[in-house]
Amino acid sequence: MSSESGISQTYPHKLSNEEIQELKTKLSKFHEDPNHKRSRNTPLAKLFGNITDTLGDYKSANNRIAYIYKRLPQENDAGDLSLFEKRSRVIKYLLDNILAIHRLSHENPNSQYISIPLYDMQVVEQMINIIVVDGVYSCLPDGVGIPLDKRRLKNFKTSMTIDKTDFKDGTRILDKIVSTMIIVFTGKSDLRNLIQVGSGFTDVLTSAIVLYTNLENSDVEKKKYNEKIKTLEDASSTYQLFSLYTLLMANSKSRTRYAFLMKQFVLSRLSELIVRRTKNGGNGLEAMIDVIMGLRTSDKVDMTRVQQVVRAIIVSKPKTMDYADYFHNICDQLFDILVHVNRPVMSTIAATVAESIFSKNQKIIVDFLFKRIWNDFDPRLDHTDDRIVLTGGTELNNAFNVTVSLSRKSASHTFLVAFFTPLILPLWGYLKNQKLQKKDYTIVEDTIASVLSLEGGPNFPLLKIILENLIWQHGNKWIYGESENKLTEIKELLEFDQPKSDKNSMKILDMMDSCLQTFDELLSILGDHDSKKTDFVVAFAFKKWLKLDDHYRHILVDDANPFEELMNLKLVQMLVDKYRDNIAMSPDGLIRIVTAVLETPETTGLDASKEKLSKLVDGGDSDDEDAEEEAHQHEETVGIALDILENVIHIISNSGEISEGTIIHLKHLQALVTTKYPERSSLGKELKSMTSPDKSNMIRKSNMKKENERLLEKAMKSLNDPIPSVRVYGLKLIRDVARSSSEIISMKFAVNIHINQLKDKEPFVYLNAIKGMEALLEMDASQILPLYIDFYTGKRMKNLTLDSQLRIGEVLLRFIQKSANIITDNDLDIIFNSLITLVGRKDKNEIDTDIRLRMSAMSIIGSLCHEIDVSSKVEPYIFDIVDLINGILTFERKKDQAVMRRAAIVCINDIIGAKDGLQLVGPYGEKIETNLKYVVEEDNDILVREQAREVLNSIDETFEETFNKSLNLHAQRRNDV
Repeated sequence: MSSESGISQTYPHKLSNEEIQELKTKLSKFHEDPNHKRSRNTPLAKLFGNITDTLGDYKSANNRIAYIYKRLPQENDAGDLSLFEKRSRVIKYLLDNILAIHRLSHENPNSQYISIPLYDMQVVEQMINIIVVDGVYSCLPDGVGIPLDKRRLKNFKTSMTIDKTDFKDGTRILDKIVSTMIIVFTGKSDLRNLIQVGSGFTDVLTSAIVLYTNLENSDVEKKKYNEKIKTLEDASSTYQLFSLYTLLMANSKSRTRYAFLMKQFVLSRLSELIVRRTKNGGNGLEAMIDVIMGLRTSDKVDMTRVQQVVRAIIVSKPKTMDYADYFHNICDQLFDILVHVNRPVMSTIAATVAESIFSKNQKIIVDFLFKRIWNDFDPRLDHTDDRIVLTGGTELNNAFNVTVSLSRKSASHTFLVAFFTPLILPLWGYLKNQKLQKKDYTIVEDTIASVLSLEGGPNFPLLKIILENLIWQHGNKWIYGESENKLTEIKELLEFDQPKSDKNSMKILDMMDSCLQTFDELLSILGDHDSKKTDFVVAFAFKKWLKLDDHYRHILVDDANPFEELMNLKLVQMLVDKYRDNIAMSPDGLIRIVTAVLETPETTGLDASKEKLSKLVDGGDSDDEDAEEEAHQHEETVGIALDILENVIHIISNSGEISEGTIIHLKHLQALVTTKYPERSSLGKELKSMTSPDKSNMIRKSNMKKENERLLEKAMKSLNDPIPSVRVYGLKLIRDVARSSSEIISMKFAVNIHINQLKDKEPFVYLNAIKGMEALLEMDASQILPLYIDFYTGKRMKNLTLDSQLRIGEVLLRFIQKSANIITDNDLDIIFNSLITLVGRKDKNEIDTDIRLRMSAMSIIGSLCHEIDVSSKVEPYIFDIVDLINGILTFERKKDQAVMRRAAIVCINDIIGAKDGLQLVGPYGEKIETNLKYVVEEDNDILVREQAREVLNSIDETFEETFNKSLNLHAQRRNDV
């Protein structure tokens, strides 16, 4: 647009030095006027004005209570009051005004704005912090509550001194605080929304617990405070309560009587919280997972913490519940979490928790989780229940969502088989119904396909269940229906729903083609993933068609269902038409079938079998007009079988596709042909050659290679599958092939595949990729460890994401914590030098390495120093490590670099805590101590200061312990002399 339009164009550009100076001159005029006072016209604004005037500059006062008390409106009895009375009046003044603000700041549902301005929020914060420090903490008994120096309270950035009050007197102040703040926390106001999550609530609840556990309480008082605690808990979220109680437990290290009572109370409350299920407070188990896994405070998910969740579940049963009720509650909560398929992290953790409990006690998960889903899909009629709808649309949809979550988030074959064995048939019927009703059935098909894809051979029991029940539609006493909200439901099969026998027969005939088409789609997915599934289906169909049992012996079935026989015939036709090449390339099943035919005496009457076998060889039709050929003699049937055998041997000679089990069958056939069919002597010689020791060994080796190639192909297809659990299965296959055959894939290839899966957006996949990388390290640490270091430091795959690098760091850290002492000196040199460079370096463009990666590397360095038993292995690198730490503590002083300083201090602590750690840092100890003391006094981050103080204490304790040991050893030697 031209400037003639009256609109000037502006583009960002770099200011010249003259323009910058001119801008500074203009901005310098905008100084805050110290004499300016905001207009305070509304009742709420006037109230805040009065409070601000009263508080004055309390932060700079030596005695906050005395300072504020002097500024209060003096009462008639004002005189030389004790500090306790002054404290009581100051806290009462603040609480009365908190209550007044609460009443004047009622929520306005029609406005998106809150009634408390930003500058007055600071006043609220100041009031709450004074109540906390000079009200709550001054009155708490020793050893109770969260230590104040661990609290990051604003407005108290310097010293937070506390003048303690006798607890017996302090209960009056605590009672006033609890009684007043409960009114705020249970009401509706902008003030409540402002302070609900934070210091105020935490300290009020702590005060209520202290008052409840007061040893001098009467039963009436205990009941009163117990009700107040319940009121406060109901006003809070379950997550907030878990966080608070966990913090109180972590800080209940004092041995005082009140600390013990607090700990006992908190333990009982934590047990009750886990079974808590409220509409507004949330799921107790979910909140506990949130807290233990740290999901709200960190982007990293450490799946090793899942075992902490499981342990907490096992030990947290409330005394008032029996085990059945307790685990019923826990499994119902797991169900509720798993329903939400669009929450990948939480559902992954929930599925892993269920799997872990299952591994410890299968009955818990089967009885209280699996059976609920089984009963939703295949309901049992209760004669005392007059409901027609047995499983509502929402219930069935939820059960299916949980099924999807478990199928996608479980890596345990035992777990999946136990879950799906009773469920696979109802799911098959559900799939066909969804397709028949023109509903979205793809997710049902994908779920069944993913479960069958994970199933191992050779018998494939889940796939076999479907094959044996292809025409199964619904239960004997229920059918599918449609609910008012258009969801599929399950209702009782009433008499008028049952068609007459002739109509039912026609209905079954009509649905056969639909069943076959649905199964064909499913088999195509399975076959693309693993050709062995197709082989199994072919062998199963032909065995059933020829009436052979699982050991390929002829059986007579007198009461065969004609519909099932017809369905199987249609299946055989479909397989011959569509999968002829697969049948030809997979001879194992055919060999067994041929064996069964050749072993059968002439009197068995296998005339009909010849017709069936000829279809396989010739690809002919099964028209009824060919039925007269069933009268041909047994010799012709045997001839066809022997022709098939010759074809099979030809295929094997060209492809080498044969199993060890088939070699045994071929040996048996060689004996059979030689003795019973001498006219086929050439065939007998071929069989003898095929089964000779040299040939068998050659075939065996060839088979091993081909099997690994097949597994590799299957793995690569699995890795591209949309189902997370199938991708995880693909990673397992990659590791299996790498372990079995270095000719097929190298370790480097396996590592690259796992590195690539670290970028998977699905937590279940990348978390299992991390576990898989650990497994690869255990397989060959000397080869793989340097590869991981190169990926981690960015030497390989320059475009690797930061998240992927951090996940590789997790792998390295866990390996070091478990196996540091098996790392070779050469690998130690690579690790130390690479990580020290990573922490201190800039890249070629002088851009700092991301601080999260540097922290991760510091953690690995510290762990390596701590875990190696032989200090002489660490000694060559200790100068560079200490120099790195001192540099961070000295030069990285900004607030946003506090996390790096914390990492450096943790690294110092790891080194000192190692075997001979003090001797290692001895030459540099004075400088480290000086740096730490400076940090304790001057650092702008309270956590850094606290960590530095703890490390200094640890140094003193370690030195004293070492000195005493040395002294005792010296005395012992002197006595020996």
